[in-house]
Amino acid sequence: ILYYNHFKLKILNQNVLDKFSNLNILDLSDNPLQSLKPDQFSLMKNLEVIYLRNIHMQEFNPSVFGTKSKLKELDLSYNPLKELKANQFTGLSYLKKLNLIYCELNCIDIQAFEGLTNLETINLEFNPLKSISINRFICMQNLKSLNLQSCKLEKIDLQSLNLMNNLETVNLSNNTLEKIEITKYKFKNQNLKLITGTKYTMFISY
Repeated sequence: ILYYNHFKLKILNQNVLDKFSNLNILDLSDNPLQSLKPDQFSLMKNLEVIYLRNIHMQEFNPSVFGTKSKLKELDLSYNPLKELKANQFTGLSYLKKLNLIYCELNCIDIQAFEGLTNLETINLEFNPLKSISINRFICMQNLKSLNLQSCKLEKIDLQSLNLMNNLETVNLSNNTLEKIEITKYKFKNQNLKLITGTKYTMFISY
């Protein structure tokens, strides 16, 4: 584990990083890096967890991890990304946990999460999305937890959740959604739980 957070780093010294090729966990949070170079972490073949919280990054490019990344957890929270483009996470097929809290996201391309076939948890909490289609998440068939809390959501169609067999929890609390009529949906997954406020609502299959 290497903790490089709160060091006021503006530039990453590549020679320093290359000395930690066997590193599993790296924390670069709270440094004003703004951007990362392509292949910045490509020599870190064993890197599984990286924290890039609040590094003032405006655009994320997955090429920083090279073409053979085995990364399992990525934290990009508190960066002003604004939007996620198509194939935003190309090459990160081993990823299981993705944190995008407070990234000022207001636009997510329908193919943004393509390739994240092993992702189990995604946190989009506190992003001004207003509306979003569940179809964006269907490509992640191993997804278990979807957090859309405090995203200023006004509308959402839940029927597509039937296409996500492994999903266990969807958090929609603290949004301005119209009343969700659970009974009008026919869900196949009996274990799926919806959090709309202070308590869980279990979907009943038909």
